[in-house]
Amino acid sequence: MRESPPPGADVQTVTSTPLAVTGRAGFRVRASAAGINRAPVPVDAAPCDACVRELFDAGSRRCGDPFISCARCGPRFSIITQLPYDRAHTTMARFERCAACRAEYEEPEDRRFHAQAISCPRCGPQLSLWEGGARVRGDARALIERVAEALSRGAIAAIQGVGGFHLVVDATDHGAVTRLRARKRRPEKPLAVLVSDLEMLARVASPTREDEGLLRSPAAPIVLVTRRPGATLSAAVAPDNQELGVMLPSSGLHHLLARRLARPLVATSGNRSGEPICVDVEEARARLGSIADVILGHDRAIVRPLDDSVVRWAAGRPLALRRGRGCAPLVLEVEEREGGDATLAVGAHLKNAVCLALDRAIIVGPHVGTLDGPLARRRCADAAQELLTLYPSRATAIACDAHPDYGSTAVARQLAARHELGLTPVQHHVAHVLACVVENRVTEAGVGVAWDGAGLGDDGSSWGGEWFAFDDARALPRHVARMRPFTLPGGDRAARSPWRSALAVLFVCFGPAALARRLPPVARIPDGQRPLLLSLLARAEPRTTSVGRLFDALASLLGLVHEASFEAQAATRVEHAARAGWRHVVKSYPFVHVRDHGGALELDWRPALRAAVGDIEAGVSASTVAARFHETLARMIVATARRLEGGDVLALAGGCFANKLLLERVIELARAAGLRPVWPRALPLATAGSRRAGRVRAATTNAARGPGAPWHA
Repeated sequence: MRESPPPGADVQTVTSTPLAVTGRAGFRVRASAAGINRAPVPVDAAPCDACVRELFDAGSRRCGDPFISCARCGPRFSIITQLPYDRAHTTMARFERCAACRAEYEEPEDRRFHAQAISCPRCGPQLSLWEGGARVRGDARALIERVAEALSRGAIAAIQGVGGFHLVVDATDHGAVTRLRARKRRPEKPLAVLVSDLEMLARVASPTREDEGLLRSPAAPIVLVTRRPGATLSAAVAPDNQELGVMLPSSGLHHLLARRLARPLVATSGNRSGEPICVDVEEARARLGSIADVILGHDRAIVRPLDDSVVRWAAGRPLALRRGRGCAPLVLEVEEREGGDATLAVGAHLKNAVCLALDRAIIVGPHVGTLDGPLARRRCADAAQELLTLYPSRATAIACDAHPDYGSTAVARQLAARHELGLTPVQHHVAHVLACVVENRVTEAGVGVAWDGAGLGDDGSSWGGEWFAFDDARALPRHVARMRPFTLPGGDRAARSPWRSALAVLFVCFGPAALARRLPPVARIPDGQRPLLLSLLARAEPRTTSVGRLFDALASLLGLVHEASFEAQAATRVEHAARAGWRHVVKSYPFVHVRDHGGALELDWRPALRAAVGDIEAGVSASTVAARFHETLARMIVATARRLEGGDVLALAGGCFANKLLLERVIELARAAGLRPVWPRALPLATAGSRRAGRVRAATTNAARGPGAPWHA
């Protein structure tokens, strides 16, 4: 079990206990005992190689079975109603096993021995197809064939998978892809591509051996890989992007469709913008009817929506960008906490997830999404209740982001009132850093860097370029340094309009004369709006230290992105430009350290931006400027950490480190400077999981401090 665990197994601890000899012979699987179950909830797994061979074997009784699975693969978390994981506690309970399936289930030598989701075409779930508002009759083979023909004609199909629906079109059909974007109101954000196998993948991308390993893992996540030049994909799949998000089939149904079409398919989340994905046919007909031409569903109920997980290979190991199907829930083993009571954390507003701390483990739930609408907020509350149900325990407090207007904060207030629990707000970036420290089991002092788009700071301004000192994972980090703040014209609107961030940094560097310079963002100023913009830029509020907004500013200065239709669009374009201009030795722009009025260390980035603007005006290529900008940011991090002298550990946290180029360069420079860099291994850098785990630890740390802690804020 230690050295060669079964496929999909994750052996975290092994405990040996002597038992008295009973004198009995043989081996039995006994019914699970009642009581609190602290075993990890099993995650969903894509069909294993044996099941895939069986799926296409004409001599197998499961040939063409959309729901094929065995003890090594198939649905788990998506169908569990409660622990322990027995068939009676899943949505498969309503399907009575036929004699053949029952025999496999009871045979120890069979790979379906005690496979709780076992079924076959005779006794298992059934497909249903809806087209033009009417139900189409037929067996699984006929319905899949009809959907395949519709996709070949350019139709948009809603396909029910393991954790919910995908919206699917032919990825080589430009008209179909653009129609999908228009109907879903997703103008530019990259769409995931489903390929039948690695051979098909090689025609559209250039995966590394590590990429292929991630793709073939039981989770079958979306993996970011380098796009192959000249690939026969619609340009609308991933506009202006050097990478593709690709995945292998996650269910028998997806295998059958992908093999039948024999071409790459777009497979994006089956939802309308800002809503959770649909999980059943009636919901899909109501919410996706205006998007999909055909809806192919089934009657195996999905307990909870699960988006696809997103992963990339960076810095020598997998880097989780979103944990969903196949990767959630995540169990983090931690040192035993004082008291033993559970703490629930409901996270931030963007890319939300919930988290539950038990006495020796932190359970991180799946990606929920951005909490802009009532359906998403309801899903957040449901996800919290699900963790409390799966892991029955006495929760005594709820942790949330310190921002009072976040959707997750509203959910936290409701849950706290309903369950009569204390509410603990935790600063956004403290949670980021502490989560990184806890996950890496750091026991010594160090400096944490929290760089992202925005989070409410202790002073009421928007933070996003912070340094913290910490002693270990049991103490709250102390804010010790920051990037120089600047005013954002339009406040939150700047996150969607990078040209506003560009004007802000230009004003800081050059004053009112900045608006007379011949630069791309200046040309974006609407007619007659210069006096108003000047007055906004001259104000002291709203202020931010956000490195994410600095990336936005450079994207606009370079003419790459002026209006963003999705989060991190501008930063991603800058990263891709930098890769094109990267050399073994890259020139760095200058920067200086100063002390602010409170005596804290402040990094002044103005010399770097002035130099970058000079390069732009001199005609230096966008790729070269972007590469120099990345090198400068990496050197800023390491130089500031050394100046703070907070210890040898350098913890990297926040969405900016989803940037592979920046992350890897910081790690390289940190090690050369004698620092030990750590960054999230399993928790997403840019999404909610890292902040959730950090808020749990921060909440329990506050509790340990005694009556003075903000326990009932």
